[in-house]
Amino acid sequence: MNTALHKRFIVPFLFIIFLLYPVSDYAEILGWDANNNGGGFGVSPWTPSTRNANLQTSGLVRGSGISTSGSAAGGCWGGSGGWSTSQSDSNSFYFTFQAAAGYKVSLSSISTATRRSNSGPSGCIVYYSVGGGPFTSVATWSTSSTSGTTGTPNSVSLSGISALQNIAAGVVVKFRIIPQGSTGNYYLTGGTNSLKIDGSVTAAVNPLITPSTTSLASFGDVMVGNSSSATSFTFNGAGLTEDVSILAPAGFEISTDGINWYPGTDISPVGGTLNNVQIWVRFSPTTVGTASGNIILSSTGATNKTVAVTGNGIPAVSSIVVDDEPYGPYCNGTDTTFDLDFTPAGSFNSTNFYAQLSNTDGTFPTTPTNIVGVSATSPITVIIPADTPPGSNYRVRVYNDDPLTFSNNDNGHNITITGAATLSGVTQSNILCDGGATTINLSGLIPESTSSISYAINNGTAQNIAGIIADISGNASFTISLPYSNNGHSLVIGTIERTDISSCPNALTANNSVVLAVNPSPTVTAVSTTPLCATNGNAVISLTGLIANSTSEITYTIAGGTAVTVSGITANASGEAGFEVAVSTVENGRTLDITSIKRTDVTPDCESVISDISTILVINSRPTAAISGDQSVCQGSASSELNIALTGTAPWNLTYTDGTSTFPITNIQTSPYTFTVTANETKTYTVTAVEDANCIAQSADISGSATITVIEAGNGGTITGNSTVCFGTNNGTLTLENHVGTIIKWQSSTVADFSGTVTDIENTAATLNYTNLSETAYYRAVVQNAPCTEIYSTIATITVNQTEAPTTAPQTFCNAATVADLQPNTAGIQWYDAPNGGTALSLTQPLTNGDYYATMTVDGCESTRTLTSVTINTVTPPTTTAQTFCNTATVADLQPNTVGIQWYDAPNGGTALSLTQPLTNADYYATMTVDGCESARTLTSVTINMVAAPNGSENQNFTEGETLADLEVTGTNLEWYATETAAEAGTPVLDSNEPLVDGTTYYAVQTVGECSSSPLAVTVSIVLGNPEFDLTTLKAYPNPVTDLLNVSYSENILAVEIFNLIGQKIMDKTVNNTLVTINLSDIETGTYLVRVSSGKAQKTFRILKK
Repeated sequence: MNTALHKRFIVPFLFIIFLLYPVSDYAEILGWDANNNGGGFGVSPWTPSTRNANLQTSGLVRGSGISTSGSAAGGCWGGSGGWSTSQSDSNSFYFTFQAAAGYKVSLSSISTATRRSNSGPSGCIVYYSVGGGPFTSVATWSTSSTSGTTGTPNSVSLSGISALQNIAAGVVVKFRIIPQGSTGNYYLTGGTNSLKIDGSVTAAVNPLITPSTTSLASFGDVMVGNSSSATSFTFNGAGLTEDVSILAPAGFEISTDGINWYPGTDISPVGGTLNNVQIWVRFSPTTVGTASGNIILSSTGATNKTVAVTGNGIPAVSSIVVDDEPYGPYCNGTDTTFDLDFTPAGSFNSTNFYAQLSNTDGTFPTTPTNIVGVSATSPITVIIPADTPPGSNYRVRVYNDDPLTFSNNDNGHNITITGAATLSGVTQSNILCDGGATTINLSGLIPESTSSISYAINNGTAQNIAGIIADISGNASFTISLPYSNNGHSLVIGTIERTDISSCPNALTANNSVVLAVNPSPTVTAVSTTPLCATNGNAVISLTGLIANSTSEITYTIAGGTAVTVSGITANASGEAGFEVAVSTVENGRTLDITSIKRTDVTPDCESVISDISTILVINSRPTAAISGDQSVCQGSASSELNIALTGTAPWNLTYTDGTSTFPITNIQTSPYTFTVTANETKTYTVTAVEDANCIAQSADISGSATITVIEAGNGGTITGNSTVCFGTNNGTLTLENHVGTIIKWQSSTVADFSGTVTDIENTAATLNYTNLSETAYYRAVVQNAPCTEIYSTIATITVNQTEAPTTAPQTFCNAATVADLQPNTAGIQWYDAPNGGTALSLTQPLTNGDYYATMTVDGCESTRTLTSVTINTVTPPTTTAQTFCNTATVADLQPNTVGIQWYDAPNGGTALSLTQPLTNADYYATMTVDGCESARTLTSVTINMVAAPNGSENQNFTEGETLADLEVTGTNLEWYATETAAEAGTPVLDSNEPLVDGTTYYAVQTVGECSSSPLAVTVSIVLGNPEFDLTTLKAYPNPVTDLLNVSYSENILAVEIFNLIGQKIMDKTVNNTLVTINLSDIETGTYLVRVSSGKAQKTFRILKK
């Protein structure tokens, strides 16, 4: 498609649309909709939902210091913390925009709808910057909305700020919205009212194109098909919003560089501007006659400008001129290519121009022959064929065949073509052995020529060979040595060049290679032999490392003696083969060396000399075995080791028998071989067969036997005489019965299973006496029937009873006690009046201050005595007086109330009273308990004086400004308190001048004498006594407050007063503003009353200071 022509029609159409629908003044040019925030706290950058097409913007960006943790409100965009009042991108919501090229922008207003959490920033400050300049504050907005998606609306006019009017294209405008606070969440909300910029975007200037001239001088006569010399003009552009389209009339061409020519072109402005753009023009007639017209310069919104051009097309004279250029020299044998430049003039019916090669002497045929190239335009690519005869006087010219017109000249220089060397085939004359030499035959060379060649094997490094002389038939050869690794590789001759005349190398691509054939050298990598056993015989010689499936003859010597050759040795697919050698005993231990190997299944029969491949000829002795180990064992026990002495080479395999069963044993590594058996009957063991790593033993090589004689096991017997005795004096006899074997000794232990210390008793008799045991003992006899192991009899137990002395402690009694009161007093207890001897006391024996001793008797055994000290305590009754109380009292209020005091409601018996028991006008009785001893009771008379609560209504009304003194309550010595707890405690007392607070409950107490009443609770409610606040517009925040308390109202606030809860004024502030800020950082933590005055209206409320 011709883009210039395309734009000529489309751009004006768009311009018409632009004129029909111009950019409106003061419309919304940027806007964001929080209902499409991308989720959560919103995406960042946030693309506007409304944007003027001629504005570029960064989108709304959340500063890097602003967090988005926690849950976000729906339909909102913002953050959850990281606020700071400092000026930076990191703690602000910011965006940038700029007008597109050719436009300017003016701002009329910026508006938002904002919302905060209860603890979030109270508002925001808006700043702007133009062109990277300093930021200027344009608005301070408050935010009261804490829920929903309507938000607090805010707006400020920008039309009066000159810096924000007529801002040029590319100038960056930046706005920052900085929330004012330190905690909580802050949002933009309100749907399409979240954030809007109103203004206008208009063209900066009217688009204008200004050419340097309105006409160019005539191009004069120009032959049809040719082009005139070029001339040029320049133009400027301003206020451009689209490309400038330049279109030339028919027969004329334009260019922006004087090299490339077109009928039209588009030029893009930079920033709406073009300066001194040079346009080249030339006349290229296609018809005969006068040509004229206008070059049209157009762009959207600009008036078209023209530059007039004219020229005259004249008939062409048919002629061809070839450029004077030297070519060559070239080599024949390969096609040679070069470009032939020419200039045609006039008119030709044929579109083809031909290159013609001269004869060898430089003369040209008179007919259109020797064609070496064709083209419709200059240049013609000339291809001189590879078979062109050598010569030094060639030339080229150009002709057209309709009408037949030869060029007026040729290229003006002789072209030399030198004959190149040739090659038509490569063969290998003979297959060679690894490392041998072979002849490479060449054919198709120029007869009796001398050449040099370059060849490579398997794409390796190129090798050069010179002095190759062809015979009269064009054949030649050369010799090379090849390793087996080149077998199957290709030898490729890359170039051939004659050296007997001046020539060019001929790069060969066909019939220039041969696949090489090289036989490998035969190999033997290892040899081994099979040992013989104790006699002459044929040893098998095994070979490895031969060429797979090859047939060879092997030559070997024994101990360096006469060489012996063995033929017909054929390797398997793994390269393994073998042959036999007769070995006599004199050759045992001699070395068989492989000295050479020759392949006999290929031609040539390659041979290799072998060294260091040998094996030792071995005739091994037969192994022997001799068994021994006669012994007696206890029936069912394991024997000691039986030995089989072996000779020969490990490993051995053998078989032995016990006369009934046979036992094969394999892979024995050491001699002697030993084993044990578990015998239940007498048996004899013999060896029946043995072989070592080399040979199998014969019967004569096996000897010996081992007989295992079995002895019956012994019986430990049973001990009688178990008994139980008392600790101290005791004796008895134990008897062993029914044992089999000899008594070796007796043993005793204090542990029933003899797992502890065991004491040996040197006694071989069947009885054992014991005397005066002090602890339980266990006895057993040790019996043995040799060779069986020692065994034990049953265990006898002599149980020694030792009664433990009772546990006592010093004991204290009140007033009097008897032996029956002493502890312990369980069955078996007996009390004495001395540590030894003395008198056994009866249970009715009275106790005195002193020492007593107790024993315990169990199963007739009495323990040792244990000391107990006895103390008899007497307690003095407490001293009391008559006592008086106010209103109510409990036992806990009676005096004395020290530790040990107990009050009763009767002089004897009666009820022991709890401390919470209410008192009445009556007599009460006290006792004192010391160390568990309670005294006699003492009388106290109690009187209760009652004081009634103050008299008054529990619900009272008041007007704004009234105090506690205005409440209607009667009583003696009245005092007021803020809480019931304070009233009962009597502190703190409220000042009677404390202002009343709507909905608050106060507590009144009267005092008569030394007694105060219970509190009267009075709840107060305000009535219209003065002008009422509009409570919907009165706000105090934050509450609780840490330092700054903000109070706002729809009308001017005149005064703010701060009172503590006892009515004392601690701070006031006189103002005349709708917003008051009070610094409470210096007052103590607690609850305070705040009274706000506005006109004649007053309102009191509570705040909590943290």
